[in-house]
Amino acid sequence: MPAPATKPTTTVPASAPVAPAVSGAPRPAAPAMPVPTVVEPIPASGQHVVQPKENLYSVARRFSLRPADIVAWNNLPPNPSLRIGQVLRLTAPAAENGAVAPSAPVSKPVPAASKPAATPAVAPAVAAPAAPASVRHTVLAGETMYSVSRKYGVTIKQIMEWNSKPDFSVKPGEVLVIKPAK
Repeated sequence: MPAPATKPTTTVPASAPVAPAVSGAPRPAAPAMPVPTVVEPIPASGQHVVQPKENLYSVARRFSLRPADIVAWNNLPPNPSLRIGQVLRLTAPAAENGAVAPSAPVSKPVPAASKPAATPAVAPAVAAPAAPASVRHTVLAGETMYSVSRKYGVTIKQIMEWNSKPDFSVKPGEVLVIKPAK
């Protein structure tokens, strides 16, 4: 009886590409390669204009920030839907004198009910610095009346009154007079 025919064998190096599977058999999965994340420096203006396909998490990742910080610095709701062209603050707001605002209150006020009746009310010894009378804000590309109002803590209606504007449209380069609320 003749010897059975043998099939010649070949060795394939481990680095060789895998041929597609024949007859519908599953193909081994390629090893997962991490996608490199490019961290950009925060712009000098401290602001970012939302681009198409960006969300809170992609912006936070892009500038190596926490999404919770961006939400807090921009007074956004817990799960915000960003709009194309929306301007986001990428740095913590500073106090009026240029120092960073404290994250916790300095002292706790004592409720009036817990004070003894014989103790007279005492005015604070140090007066708070007066807020500036008005600020001139130059509208940047991508800013809206809404984003400007949020930035300064005022309403759109107030900005329209202070600038005698008939509507809430703004153009890049336009200078608005703002009377900060803080």
